[in-house]
Amino acid sequence: MDTQKGRALDLPPADLLPVLLERLPEVFFRTDAYGRLIWVSANASRMLGYSVEEMIGMEAGGLYARPEERSRIVKDVRAGNGQAVAVEVELRRK
Repeated sequence: MDTQKGRALDLPPADLLPVLLERLPEVFFRTDAYGRLIWVSANASRMLGYSVEEMIGMEAGGLYARPEERSRIVKDVRAGNGQAVAVEVELRRK
């Protein structure tokens, strides 16, 4: 096993989730109640062409290739009742 990967597994559970999210190939982000980005994965930054710092505070809807999908996405997220929800959406690069 790769030593670096092995160290990640030794982390306390509360610290493990951010490490795992940073290593997954998908785009992950979290928004506040107003739809502004409050956390983005490093892969989101790489794939979309923004720095993480540029993305924090942006309106997530501005990243959607089809902004009219925002209402569907919000509905899907709210249906999760506070649980993490996987939503597939096409995003625009910088």
